[in-house]
Amino acid sequence: MSANGEHASSGPASPPDQQMAATPVTECAVCWGEFSDESPVAVLPCHTSPAGATMQYCVRCIEIICETGPGGVGRCPTCRSFLKKSAEQAGTFEVTGRLETCVICNQPRPIVGELNGRPLCDSCQLGMRLPLRYECQRCGRAQRIPHPMYRYQATPETFGNNSWACHARCEDFTFWRILPEDVALVPDAEAPESWGRRDEWFTRIREQRQAERAAGGRAAPAARADGEPRRWIDSWQGVFSLLLLVGTMLFAQSR
Repeated sequence: MSANGEHASSGPASPPDQQMAATPVTECAVCWGEFSDESPVAVLPCHTSPAGATMQYCVRCIEIICETGPGGVGRCPTCRSFLKKSAEQAGTFEVTGRLETCVICNQPRPIVGELNGRPLCDSCQLGMRLPLRYECQRCGRAQRIPHPMYRYQATPETFGNNSWACHARCEDFTFWRILPEDVALVPDAEAPESWGRRDEWFTRIREQRQAERAAGGRAAPAARADGEPRRWIDSWQGVFSLLLLVGTMLFAQSR
């Protein structure tokens, strides 16, 4: 005890993050299964190493996230980086480093596929497979848009902060919000963090892990985030979406 009656400290207190990291994490934050030789911790290159991470994931859960993402590319549950399974070593992952200009949106984005041999970003591939309906902020009319415009909405009820061409009436670039009837069609893995659907996303993965354990192996994959596991050109939605995208691009070039 010091002269002023206070207890003397033996040294500086550890920062809260170090105190949390000192407690070993023994189970996956997604499926709640304990880590083991058969279910090891996933080493993710996009954020804190497992030794210091307070939330960790098993290899299989991250594999499911990648397998159900557009083009085999998933989102890290912690930092939302784009991840894919490594082709060099099983059970490992890498941040997708292929950043190119998408043939559709003409924006530098992570590439997850190709369209006639040209790079296709995750947003355009997802939008072509799942074109949803949105309300124009200016004219109030609905339009089906082959791009995940919900990504720019803070909530399902608010208009987004990114524009798209309105062909319903305005003939101009306006802001949009998804129709209430289509909100449920947004994949849980793709919904913005502010929507609070992380639990639903994890629940779907957890259900697949439980099914795999019950079957003694890998069960049928969960629904893909970008729709059915088929080539986009095999569905009428893909053709319709491509026509909408081309029309939007021509409209933008004519202005």
